[in-house]
Amino acid sequence: STLFPYTTLFRSQQGQEEEGFGMRITLDPWGSDYTSQFTVSPEGEGNDNFAQALEEPIEDRPWAPIRPCPTTLPQATAVIDGVMRTDASAIIMDGNRRALALFSSYAAGAVVMNSQVHIAHDHVQRLFLAGGNWSEPEDLTITAGTGGAVCYQGVSCKADSYEHLRAALINEMRQAEARVAEALSVEENLVLTDGNLTSLRKSSSVVGVIKTIHRMYLAPPKAVILEHLQPGERTPLFQVVSGRKNDG
Repeated sequence: STLFPYTTLFRSQQGQEEEGFGMRITLDPWGSDYTSQFTVSPEGEGNDNFAQALEEPIEDRPWAPIRPCPTTLPQATAVIDGVMRTDASAIIMDGNRRALALFSSYAAGAVVMNSQVHIAHDHVQRLFLAGGNWSEPEDLTITAGTGGAVCYQGVSCKADSYEHLRAALINEMRQAEARVAEALSVEENLVLTDGNLTSLRKSSSVVGVIKTIHRMYLAPPKAVILEHLQPGERTPLFQVVSGRKNDG
């Protein structure tokens, strides 16, 4: 048999059970690995994961490298990004109820470049993510060091695994990035945001930049163009169709 030495971190005095324990939060004995947050894949396996570029052209021009020549330049260019961290994995217990949870942090903000370079709309948030649709998780204040404390906002989600909890954390960070993008999105600006734009409700000048390519959407005859691109050049626009229901 294997023993798991969970450590009690927090015990609530609210809603005490007959046994007198109330809600308890225990820490997972294994350390949180920062890189594990990026192993969360939003895509499943099978035919619904099918995605490729359509053959129909979007731009009326040959399939060849393009060097843009803009007539005007943006007044300011903003680069938006976020970062997240799992501070600790945990389990919530209340009577016979059990759920997985994460003490987690994320930050989002932008670097704005015009005549100067400055950081704008930067925001740091700590979340206590409670899985299993835990009803109204409490905000928790945890003692840190000598006399210090950090506050985690309680957030409920339906996650039933640590992997799904980290996916929920990614979603929270993406929503924060989208709010920064919307705040900076005006016609005179160019806003570059990390990832796709599915979290964005509205925008006039936001471009989603995906830095990591997980698959080749272009068929081999068209993909050859990538070998010929010079700095400052781009491919013609193309549309990607996906078999995933939420992508269309």
